[in-house]
Amino acid sequence: MEGDREQAEQEKKFTQDEVNAIITKRLARAQEKQQEALQAASSLAERESLAAEKKWQELAGVHEQRVKELEPLEDQVKAYQEMVEDMLKDRVKALGDAAKAAVKALPESLTALERLNWLSKNEGLFGVATSGVGTPAGRQDRQKTIERGGATRRRPKARF
Repeated sequence: MEGDREQAEQEKKFTQDEVNAIITKRLARAQEKQQEALQAASSLAERESLAAEKKWQELAGVHEQRVKELEPLEDQVKAYQEMVEDMLKDRVKALGDAAKAAVKALPESLTALERLNWLSKNEGLFGVATSGVGTPAGRQDRQKTIERGGATRRRPKARF
């Protein structure tokens, strides 16, 4: 036990000022390390940001090129859309009020082309036959004619 006391007495004792100085130095070193780590992280984030920005610029260029390719087609699509809408109006007008009411009852989500296709498939519901490509037949063409041996005769109407 005496040896322990002697050893404890031989150890250097620090004053409060010396302890404060040691702690201050350690804190300063820790702050320097933290600053270096922050700078490294900031530098890395900046590099990554620049790389991401470059990718966005490349993507923007690709999309801009695609828009230039598609712009001329936009006018064509609008013209076709108008043509289909006009065809639908003409077809409904030719088929009468029943067709007009039926087309109005179709879901609004259908495009003009889908409505026109529906009308073509269901025109028999409106009692009008067609001749040719989607146009209503004239009165004389409604009764089908049959040619036999050079003579033309009309098919009688079906009785129901």
